[in-house]
Amino acid sequence: MAEWTVNGFKITMYKADHSPLHCHVRKDGRAIGKFTLATNTWMTGPYRHKAQANAAIAKWRRDNGI
Repeated sequence: MAEWTVNGFKITMYKADHSPLHCHVRKDGRAIGKFTLATNTWMTGPYRHKAQANAAIAKWRRDNGI
């Protein structure tokens, strides 16, 4: 499991999670949704904070080369 915190959002990837490759996004301990990395779309959610969550994911991908 790998975790990053970007702009108040906790982004988590699990090593043995189901496909497609995705990350789990949380804020303040509450699930925002699951973001598919291959297609750059939300698998589930976002349930709130869509614009901020998208910006956090974009920053995380730029900073980590994902």
